[in-house]
Amino acid sequence: MTTEDLSLHDKRIMSFLESLSQEEFSLESITNGSNLELLLPPFGIARIEREVQNRFRKYIEKRVVYRGEKFSSEARRNIRDGIRVRAYLDTFLRTALSYLGFTAWGKLAYHSFAHAIIRRLKRPHFREWPRILKEVYDVWVKSKGLDPKAARIVALLVAKLFFQLRFGKFRPPDGISEELYPELEYLYKEALEKRIAEGMEKGMAFNPETSEEQPSGGES
Repeated sequence: MTTEDLSLHDKRIMSFLESLSQEEFSLESITNGSNLELLLPPFGIARIEREVQNRFRKYIEKRVVYRGEKFSSEARRNIRDGIRVRAYLDTFLRTALSYLGFTAWGKLAYHSFAHAIIRRLKRPHFREWPRILKEVYDVWVKSKGLDPKAARIVALLVAKLFFQLRFGKFRPPDGISEELYPELEYLYKEALEKRIAEGMEKGMAFNPETSEEQPSGGES
């Protein structure tokens, strides 16, 4: 991509963020997810989804494989979806706050603000979101000293993104998926290695393709 293309892209992002600062906390605004993709880095969706699955795999290995805890499919999906929200939110916020000119210390306050919004929006019906968004915005601007314009941009960005993650174009696929059970691959490899070791002790060779034991080549 040329410098001219990058400059045009930057202008589109700044125009989008500026438009957010003019929007109201309305249902129409929150449910409109157009132009969100502008804030994605190259290969953004694929990169985020790989990060989500890696985080989820590490979480399951720690809790299920090593601690022996059990999680239903629904619980696993809720855990994975929570990880997805955080991964998408962090990615979009990093881009937006960088374009708004915030340093690392300034970004921290708005990340906390964004996560506070998500916590409030999780359970209520989305028709209640405009009222809740306005309440959280007012509290944080007054008590935390956030810049009103930047806080409005972040609040609307978070609400739009969360709506798309729950109901729109960024929603994860429904149904039970093998991705919810990443430990199965680990446990299969562990069991296979154990069977092979036991077979060698008995003078038997284990065939992983048939899952059967047969006399090893050293036996006559």
